[in-house]
Amino acid sequence: MDGPIRVLIVEDNENDVKLLLRELRRGGFEPVYQQVYSAEAMTAALNDAPWDIITCDYFMPTFNGMEALMLARERRPDLPIIVVSGQLGEEIAVDMMKNGANDYITKDNLARLVPAVQRGLADAEVRRGRQESDELFKTLAENSPIGIFLYRDKFIYVNPMMTHITGYTQEELLTISLSQLIPEFKEEYEATLNRRMAGHVFSCTYHDLKIVTNAGAERWLDVHANTISFLGQPTGVGSAIDVTERKILQHKLELLATTDKLTRILNRRKLDELLAGEIARSTRYRTPLSLMIFDLDHFKEVNDTYGHQAGDAVLQMITAIVGKNIRKVDYFGRWGGEEFMLILPETSVEKAGALAEKLRELIAGHSLDQVGRITVSFGVSQLKGGDTVGSLIKRADDALYRAKATGRNRMVCG
Repeated sequence: MDGPIRVLIVEDNENDVKLLLRELRRGGFEPVYQQVYSAEAMTAALNDAPWDIITCDYFMPTFNGMEALMLARERRPDLPIIVVSGQLGEEIAVDMMKNGANDYITKDNLARLVPAVQRGLADAEVRRGRQESDELFKTLAENSPIGIFLYRDKFIYVNPMMTHITGYTQEELLTISLSQLIPEFKEEYEATLNRRMAGHVFSCTYHDLKIVTNAGAERWLDVHANTISFLGQPTGVGSAIDVTERKILQHKLELLATTDKLTRILNRRKLDELLAGEIARSTRYRTPLSLMIFDLDHFKEVNDTYGHQAGDAVLQMITAIVGKNIRKVDYFGRWGGEEFMLILPETSVEKAGALAEKLRELIAGHSLDQVGRITVSFGVSQLKGGDTVGSLIKRADDALYRAKATGRNRMVCG
């Protein structure tokens, strides 16, 4: 490398400065320089102008080379520094190199100056490249809208977005593992970690991965991770996108598509889907399955006499009574109008009939302001060999029709 070079020369001897400049010109450099030999002058020079390199004597009247080195490292840690001095003791020379000097040459061997400068400038260029690369990564990572992390058995790096997503500080995240953050993921995480630490190179993607934040809230992430070598060890590098809002919106849309707007229970479309699944499961495992359809007696008269708001209140009352008296595994929905359906997995027709009687009595015993007492008729059927969704529903519906035809406010099994 040759051409223009900006040199800060820390030297009190004018003749030695001239020798340095002559040697640099012989080597093809065009030095632009400033000579200083006090801490104050060196500080001002470092603040006022950009420099490519510093040459520094060790012995000066009010200032020494170690002080100059420390000042340069404090103000401009990127600048290469070459010590050009008389004979130094080995201990001083080693100390200077340990504290950041790039090279040491003696004034009686200036032939080494140009190669030392060339090496120093090349090293500085490499360091600047690394610094720029580090700064680029830091800028991208620290400002990324996506969580970024490195991990082995624990996190070894997390960016600010990871702290925002999880609610933990960076310091806290560096003390925990992914399995602690994602309890349901523990077994798969440990298997993945063992593969990675054994040297296997692979990538993995997880959608809608549920985590528990520091505050105990649930959030959902899309996570992608690859295997890299970091500081000589297999390491996972990953990204995490917070999809909680999308997940919540998706859940709301699913509810709208599967839930009756008035009663907030399952709608007919969802009941059809669930009944088909339960029939398949019951047939495969040979477990009983019963179906209950019930209908409000004289509901049209309620609407005609008291209005649709009163009718809606009746439907909501029925929903609340039934909802409090069924199991979590049962499926309860509005079949249409004033008709309701209960899908009862692993339930015989006898048990289903007993439940229908209980519900009938509870509803009949409840009085609603303005409307008074309401009664309900029930049709119950149990899955038989060869049944389809249609045939099972038809038997329950036929049983309901018979309950209506024989006086209402009763239960009939079909």
